[in-house]
Amino acid sequence: MLKMRLFQFLNSNILKYEVETRFYFNSKEEIYKIFPQFINLNFTQIYWETSILSKNLFFQDNLLRISKVEIIDFNENSSSYKDIPNNSIYIDHDKKIEKNYLGYKENDIGSFCNIRKEIDEEFFYEEKKLKNFIIKSNIIKILKLDKLKIKELLNKKKLISLKDLFLYFDIEEFLYFNGKSEVSSISLKNLLDKNILKKFNFENFEKLLNLKVNLKIMFCDYLIFPILLEIEFIASNKGRAFFYEKVIEEIAGNYKLINKIIKKEPPQILFDQKIK
Repeated sequence: MLKMRLFQFLNSNILKYEVETRFYFNSKEEIYKIFPQFINLNFTQIYWETSILSKNLFFQDNLLRISKVEIIDFNENSSSYKDIPNNSIYIDHDKKIEKNYLGYKENDIGSFCNIRKEIDEEFFYEEKKLKNFIIKSNIIKILKLDKLKIKELLNKKKLISLKDLFLYFDIEEFLYFNGKSEVSSISLKNLLDKNILKKFNFENFEKLLNLKVNLKIMFCDYLIFPILLEIEFIASNKGRAFFYEKVIEEIAGNYKLINKIIKKEPPQILFDQKIK
């Protein structure tokens, strides 16, 4: 059964701070050698494709994206999973769930990590539901698209996709990539020793010990890095976001991963590759 936390993470329809960084590896075995505690975690497999829209927003350090994901619940330690080749496109249709999201990220305010306000909203392609989404979407409100033009479009045109709406405002696809990710989470106490955590002087030490760290192992042939491990926290305010940045920096230093950090986010990596 898919974990509820995954859907909460994917479908956060209010702006929250995403605090993350990533490390490059050549194989999952290399990750497990550094983090043996990951081996027994239950990961959820996600196949995804993402379109980054609007060159102007991208150059202003904002990200507007449309994503389709296929979510599969699985246990990596099961015999059935071990028989699956690492690079195979394996989908158990009884367990697969398809979702579509519109996402928006504000500018990066982090130093060691990426810290951005982020919002993701699930939408549906059935026309009535899509039009209702467009009317209610917080992201479309953030973009300040002309309300009269939106109303005119919804009254006149049969919408096939969200891209129809954005094309009406000359907002075009700028980048495209796809891949798969394996996502899970782990308690902070299983990553850092209690004596290390005590130095943070957190207001509730027990809460700090049990703080969930989001993990994503990302495979994407579009990028020059074979495998990226992403470590992430979600924060409700800026102060907590900067605190989480210090925690991630401590994790990177403790596991001697400073030289493996890739601060650039995947869309920026992809763009840099294209202009070389």
